[in-house]
Amino acid sequence: MKRPYLILLYLFAIIQGLHLWTSSVLDPDLGWQLFGGAWLLGHGAVPDHDPINSLSPSWHNYHWLAQLLLIFAYESGGYLYLKILLGLSAAYLFKVILDICVIKIGRKKSILLLLLFFLGSTLLVSFVTSIRPQIFSLLIIALVLRRLIQPGTNWEIPYILFLTVIGTNIHVYWCFIPILWVLYRVVPQLIRRKVPSNSALLITILLSLCGFLTPYGWRNYELLWEYVNIDPFLRSTIHEFRPSLGLGGYTPALILLCIAVAVRTFRTRYALARASDFGAMLLGFALALKSIKFISLFSIFGIPFLIRPAGIAVRKYAPSLFKKELALTKILLIGLFGVSLYSTIVPIPTQTEIEKPLRWRYPIDACEKLAELKLTKQPGRDHVRVLTHFDHGGWCRWAIFQKSPILDYRVTTDGRTQYVPVELYRWSFSLFALEKGWQRTLKSWAPDAIVVGLNSALAQGLELYHEWDKVYSDKNFAIFLPGPEAASELPLPIVSP
Repeated sequence: MKRPYLILLYLFAIIQGLHLWTSSVLDPDLGWQLFGGAWLLGHGAVPDHDPINSLSPSWHNYHWLAQLLLIFAYESGGYLYLKILLGLSAAYLFKVILDICVIKIGRKKSILLLLLFFLGSTLLVSFVTSIRPQIFSLLIIALVLRRLIQPGTNWEIPYILFLTVIGTNIHVYWCFIPILWVLYRVVPQLIRRKVPSNSALLITILLSLCGFLTPYGWRNYELLWEYVNIDPFLRSTIHEFRPSLGLGGYTPALILLCIAVAVRTFRTRYALARASDFGAMLLGFALALKSIKFISLFSIFGIPFLIRPAGIAVRKYAPSLFKKELALTKILLIGLFGVSLYSTIVPIPTQTEIEKPLRWRYPIDACEKLAELKLTKQPGRDHVRVLTHFDHGGWCRWAIFQKSPILDYRVTTDGRTQYVPVELYRWSFSLFALEKGWQRTLKSWAPDAIVVGLNSALAQGLELYHEWDKVYSDKNFAIFLPGPEAASELPLPIVSP
């Protein structure tokens, strides 16, 4: 392997990761993540109630550590610094992914094969990477995997324990670390027909118990159970919960290509010799089949097993690529490096340029206007209730907080699904679609205000429903306030967990 080209490949990996800083800030969850970070800074503790959702009494804020990173970046330089934080995190992640590729490629190292495989892996990672805690969790997973595919060391156990504790306070993906430990440190002993060592079993237990090392303790395990048993309605309605192979574009084809390579080059001896890598790949594939949000995990878990079969497949079905490998490597690597570097070092956008699409996609202007109205809460409530769409509530709560931090306005739906009865989402989606029973839901929830997209069925229905008055409208969103006949709250069978 030519060392200069390997160094250039690492520089390309870092630049390719940094390039993600050019991504938009349009993630629907970023609003409530920023609000969570601001709430943590203001109160010095995790919330003991739900300050976002009007219909939920408590909030299991298991992203709290990541939210602090996000709010620190935002307060240092607004959305631009959030984008830079994403780029730096992705650069480190891509570097670790390339480390894994280099470690597992085998003796006959090929820069060209490394480049091609790295591009395929990071293409899947980039598909679901945005400014959210997931990027930090993926980095932790990749660091653990890089350590486990190498021989054990004296510092391995404290290192992995430390990463697991950090991970439990960032994202639910921490649960895969004990699984990786079992695959790479326990399964090999079982295959050799040995009883797993006491230390391996003890570390398995300790890693599995790291969920208690958070402000929420046992509720982290309850959360895992909820993810496993997510309601079919939410799975079919919310985009990131849908199966990956149902997507359009290149993603399903790339996933199936990886599996086709593994099947076509499968050898029992190779699979047994690399049982840990094989198990990690199967785990990633099963997760990707189940949900779009797990595509990035498949792209990381599949690397150790797939890179050598990929090399065999490429040399067999595209041998011409390797006849002039050095020349082709120069062209591809230098060309891609130049394009990536050029597209990464672009004119720095202003805050207005970053916020313009954000304000177009989400009701930020409308919710800032709502904060100016200084609404009065209804008798029996300790906050003002705002009816919002599932994708808009988090940004609305964040916009109100930025306009006036002292206002206690809470939304009806905000993009979170944990510990909220699925019936609330059924009613909410039916309400915005004006399906049967929408008027009963509206009266039962009795919001103090409604923030709604002008193109939604609900907005058009409210125009004809004279109990509500439109008091504000911009190009995309409107605010409706209740008239005298609208504020009659009725009980629903379920309004809280």
